[in-house]
Amino acid sequence: MKNGIIMAIVVAMVLLIGSSIIAEAYTLGSRTLMFGKVGEDVKDLQIKLNQWGYNVGAPDGIYGKGTEKAVIKFQKDQGLVIDGIAGRGTIDKLKAEKYIKYSVKAGDNLSKIANKFNTTVWKIKVNNNLYTDVIYVGEKLNIPQAGPNTTSAYTFQSRSNYRLQVTAQELDWLTRAVYSEARGEPYKGQVAVAAVILNRVLHPRFPNTIKDVIFEPWAFTAVHDGQFWLEPKGTARQAVIDALKGWDPTGGATFYYNPVKVTSYWIYTRPVITQIGRHYFAT
Repeated sequence: MKNGIIMAIVVAMVLLIGSSIIAEAYTLGSRTLMFGKVGEDVKDLQIKLNQWGYNVGAPDGIYGKGTEKAVIKFQKDQGLVIDGIAGRGTIDKLKAEKYIKYSVKAGDNLSKIANKFNTTVWKIKVNNNLYTDVIYVGEKLNIPQAGPNTTSAYTFQSRSNYRLQVTAQELDWLTRAVYSEARGEPYKGQVAVAAVILNRVLHPRFPNTIKDVIFEPWAFTAVHDGQFWLEPKGTARQAVIDALKGWDPTGGATFYYNPVKVTSYWIYTRPVITQIGRHYFAT
């Protein structure tokens, strides 16, 4: 009995000591961080990665695989030594991000502001604690000046916080799809077509890559009849970029159709969300 009590006390002391170590409050930059590290500085690191656009989810203070991958991607984009370890150089770069103070003007929305400053809607939201797309004239926003290298890839952030990395090749396919399917539509309608493709990638009913969604048999008329391979012109590429930055004029649609050109009446069974130009957008 006595031995059992002593053992219980020892176990309790070990747990107490362990928890105090985990809870120790390091400041970001006071030590090198790597896989397996735990602490407030890891949480700060995760917050910084999120602010830069490298989503690691809710900061939990645990340097796991998700945090390591985000650090590697950050190091690659910033030309740093790629080792997945947050040492002085990596942390200093993360902490060096500067902001532009921007006053919201009449006619502004998050997508327009993101496009103006070459950033993303998601990053603006994170840096200003915004939980909706609603902004007000005169509101002061922190606009990040730096971020991931977007010359080779873009990041699509859905309303459900799922992030999709888009390569230059996929950007080209998206641009061709928008041009061939919606080149006669208003600009908002072109963004809407791009948004539908992205919404399909994120929807369990459809393939989970941009390539497979676009080239799914009979999914898009322009792919089937060869118009997809026309050289894109005009605003198609910019429409895709605006969709990638978070603008979805359809409200989450996964289908669209022109009633004048419908060949399968099944499409009429889908609930319509909105009409933009000649296209109806549905779920």
